[in-house]
Amino acid sequence: MPVFKIFFVVFMFILFLGMLCFVYQRFAIKRWRKNAYFYGNMVDLGGYKFFHRTLGKGKVTVVFDAGLGIASPVWWDMQEKLAKHAKIVCYDRAGYGWSDQSPLPRNTENMARELKLFLEKAGFKPPYVLVGHSLGGFIAQHFARIYPQETAGVLMIDCALPGTNPQNLKEMPTYAKVTSIEGYTKMMKFGYRLAQLGILRALKYILLSKHPLYTFLGHFPSEARENMFQGYMIPSFSETCIKEYIHLGETEKIHLSGPFPEIPLKFIRCSPEKQKHEMVQMFKLPMNEVNFFMHKTEEVVNAYLKLSPKSELIHAGNSTHTSVLYDAQELLISEITDLIREAQVELYKPSHVS
Repeated sequence: MPVFKIFFVVFMFILFLGMLCFVYQRFAIKRWRKNAYFYGNMVDLGGYKFFHRTLGKGKVTVVFDAGLGIASPVWWDMQEKLAKHAKIVCYDRAGYGWSDQSPLPRNTENMARELKLFLEKAGFKPPYVLVGHSLGGFIAQHFARIYPQETAGVLMIDCALPGTNPQNLKEMPTYAKVTSIEGYTKMMKFGYRLAQLGILRALKYILLSKHPLYTFLGHFPSEARENMFQGYMIPSFSETCIKEYIHLGETEKIHLSGPFPEIPLKFIRCSPEKQKHEMVQMFKLPMNEVNFFMHKTEEVVNAYLKLSPKSELIHAGNSTHTSVLYDAQELLISEITDLIREAQVELYKPSHVS
């Protein structure tokens, strides 16, 4: 067989596989979106809808908010274990999971106000105990400042981001280059194209076993893992990650929205040694930048501990920024349960009893 015929056959075969992946990607997304009402409910915020999964009952409402690029199934395992103590709400921010995209810029103020609107529309009444990981913790903090009378407690899970401060970035040129908005946008747009073409879905089992972004999912129950993976495949995932990433620098201005209320504030700090290791391994930073980053992280953590007279620092052992969500579950559940109890005690004080 002539060489050009071999190339032609190979080309047509690859083209056929590509078209198959493309068509199946569209079909799979459409089929998965129909599962929203199987796992939870949708709430209309006025032209766009938020997904939520709610378990338990009681006068205290616990709200879980995930980090950038992570959807609500990451909390489902903990939610089931906490449901006997209070009403536990896991929701997807705009653009993640089954939630629609929002017309508003993705800064923490807008996301905090959207959270309040969602809670009102869904009929979830205060007091609220807010649990946020990474970016979700900043949203929780912003919410508490805007709605202090409705917030009974906040658990911030590893939310120190000294790298968002422009002055700090001047001292960390390598980190600034590696984490630049331009670089992140290019990476996510490339991922978006791969997802759109169905290539990521076709490589599912390789990604789940090899790629750090996806191996993270392997630590969660199969149902949650599958739904998080499906959430990575939808077009709005990459777009939303970029929109939130662009506004990360604005977390430096959260304090301008008002004082933090005198409520219980627990800050979960992951292992500094593991964090240093990740900085070297993931970002290839020189040690002077790593040490500067760690120093500034401690400053941020200490500043958080001054936000409320009821602040408390809790160390999560050897957990990393992402592993804390699965290897420190018992600790997180214990601290959330404490916040629920404190909120319940406050409810039955004379000033709250009608």
